[in-house]
Amino acid sequence: MVVPYLPRQGAKQFLLNAKLWYAKLNASTIVWGTNLAGNTGTQLDLNRDLDLSKYQYLAEYEARCQIRCNWGLRFSFMPLQYRDNTIPTQGFFFGNTFYSPGLSVLTKWDRYIYRWDIVYDWFQAVHAVSSIFAGYALYDDKLAISNPVFNRARSHTFGLAYAGGSIDRVIRNVGSGAASMHCKASVQFLEGYFGWDGYAAARFSVPLSCGRYGYLEGGWRWIVLDMYQPTNTDKTSLDGAMGAVGLVF
Repeated sequence: MVVPYLPRQGAKQFLLNAKLWYAKLNASTIVWGTNLAGNTGTQLDLNRDLDLSKYQYLAEYEARCQIRCNWGLRFSFMPLQYRDNTIPTQGFFFGNTFYSPGLSVLTKWDRYIYRWDIVYDWFQAVHAVSSIFAGYALYDDKLAISNPVFNRARSHTFGLAYAGGSIDRVIRNVGSGAASMHCKASVQFLEGYFGWDGYAAARFSVPLSCGRYGYLEGGWRWIVLDMYQPTNTDKTSLDGAMGAVGLVF
């Protein structure tokens, strides 16, 4: 009986991939600043109250260097960029400022996520690889809301520690290629934030020359990240289908 073989990244090889995510903005709740009485400002849902797009295409880019047979270094970058106009029917407070109803409002939300981590492949077999990883994520976040009278922006940068695990397992070999599953999940914390994210996908790998191979994959991605303070609340939840193309060389 022939045991199915899982293509994997070897020592001193590099991996590059690009992902496209059709993300659904399930929730993005913001509170920033106070009202005129000094109490907590308005709780805003960026989709319901400010008409940010419910669905958006988002990209993610990843690179990994396998420095030893079971140790690797990984970097990824994901930019989130939303731009939408609306005319609110109710007034609200943002940045200690009152935005009147009936005036056109432009909302701009930019969040750039940089992640660095070290990966340890604690289990390696012909048919599967299981890994644990830990690292640091830097978030560069800016939310700007403007109308003809006011322009206020909440801009802050914060860093989170994170840790998680992943598994790659071959399903079957198809000709010279291989069909496999790829699953990854992690938790994030620090600076008052706590969140988790995950990704589950099916992958098809095609061998190239000299130990290289390329792959296509498709699956489901989700991200949840929350921070609560009375005058500074930030809750984000996204999920949706994601596809990727990658190369190991």
